[in-house]
Amino acid sequence: MNSEPSSSRTRLTRPASPPSAPVPPFPAEEVWNLYPESQVAFPPFEAVRYSEITALIQGIHRDHPEESELSHFGSTAEGRTLWTLQLGRGPRRILVWCRQHGDEPLCTAALLNALNFLLSRSNHPVAQAILDNATLLVLPLINPDGVQRFTRRN
Repeated sequence: MNSEPSSSRTRLTRPASPPSAPVPPFPAEEVWNLYPESQVAFPPFEAVRYSEITALIQGIHRDHPEESELSHFGSTAEGRTLWTLQLGRGPRRILVWCRQHGDEPLCTAALLNALNFLLSRSNHPVAQAILDNATLLVLPLINPDGVQRFTRRN
């Protein structure tokens, strides 16, 4: 069998990435010390439902309208909006999603804290390196129906 690609097939290749700005050393302890100031007020996990998370996401965008873009790309079987938040201006595109399983809320808190850090501390060297080198498309709830019922599946 010939291992060479056939001329009738389309060969997929990865596009060349443009050179990115140098990333400074990661000051882990400094970022850790900023965490309390960047932390999102998150209700007890078992009480967090779709409307609370939607309000937090909308609040992050409302506080940083120039650095983020909030949009929706559809709705669930039960009619809940599927939100996206885009931030960053870099050539590398990164898809970030959260809450595939509606009863696993810890990732939502971590994601909201990370977004808040990136946007509220956008002049910090770590946040600046991420935002300058990547464009993040964030889907904060990919299972809003499961989140609302706090069940694994929708």
